[in-house]
Amino acid sequence: MPLQVDKPVDPISYVPEHFRIGQVHHEALDIGVVDLLASDINGLLSELDGESVDIKGREVQLNTGAASVEHAQLGALERMLTIISNPSLAFLFISLGGIGLIVELWNFGTWIPGILGIVFLILCFAGIGHLSFEWAGIALIGVA
Repeated sequence: MPLQVDKPVDPISYVPEHFRIGQVHHEALDIGVVDLLASDINGLLSELDGESVDIKGREVQLNTGAASVEHAQLGALERMLTIISNPSLAFLFISLGGIGLIVELWNFGTWIPGILGIVFLILCFAGIGHLSFEWAGIALIGVA
């Protein structure tokens, strides 16, 4: 027999009060979690104009009234780095790299799986940040 409830259950009511501060953005403003609300970047710049902030113990007044917003597009290199730094692809690269090396060890002399395994492992370690892209480039040149 299914459980019957007389009124709808609010899952938020089971979360402790101190974890529920982000329910509504106006509540965050009321309790002092945020200082201001803005609907877009231009609204944020106009709201910040004239505000004072403390930078290294010095009071600085922001002058964002004349600021303009410029949207920058990613170049081909940045798009490629964004793709290989995806955690899902990094996991795929480490899996393919490990499989390539295992196949190379099982069938010694077939150099294609070993080379592909090394390339995938280099891409994986560069993508997750354990290997800088400069060293990854040098390693890929060395593999070639």
